[in-house]
Amino acid sequence: MNETKIRRDLFKTFNKTKDNFSNLREYNDYLEELEEIIYQKTNAIEPEELNKKIANYRKENEKIIIENEKKQILEKQKVKKKREEEKEKVNRNREEMKRQEEEIKNKRRQRRNQQAQAIINTKIHSKKPKEKEPKKFDYKPQNLVPKEHQEIPKKNLVTLNTGMDKQEQNEKQTEESILASGFQFQYVEQRSINEAFNFLGFSFKN
Repeated sequence: MNETKIRRDLFKTFNKTKDNFSNLREYNDYLEELEEIIYQKTNAIEPEELNKKIANYRKENEKIIIENEKKQILEKQKVKKKREEEKEKVNRNREEMKRQEEEIKNKRRQRRNQQAQAIINTKIHSKKPKEKEPKKFDYKPQNLVPKEHQEIPKKNLVTLNTGMDKQEQNEKQTEESILASGFQFQYVEQRSINEAFNFLGFSFKN
């Protein structure tokens, strides 16, 4: 007969614990006796007498056996509950670790996005359009001399009498220069008359 099955069946009857004995020695004697019964049962040594002995023990310790069965059931329930709690705790810890890892990943992702956005902003600001240079006004001074008194191109000043003497040529050139500078002709004419009278020894006054 299988020893494991024998042990399991006998433990249901011989289920006393250390709390059922007054001292440790009595408890150890009980365990030795139980091992002897298991050995006889496994090897079929005097099976009839052994079965009677087991039946008598069950009858004499029926109350203790029932109480210990209840205690064993409660203990098994406690162990089961404790295992479930530990399993639940492990699951909670696993979920918490997973949540923390996800939170760390999100923070890293946000940090990378912020750094990328900062780089983009830096590049955008570094490529500002050049400021337009102030418009340069090409200032040209206006000719305040009346059009009729403006400089006469030299090519239009033609000497009509090429046979005049040197003094007349000088006076003519002076007259042309004065006209070119913008003076009115009447002032040129008056000045020429004054110079002629002065040359003859007359004093002319306006």
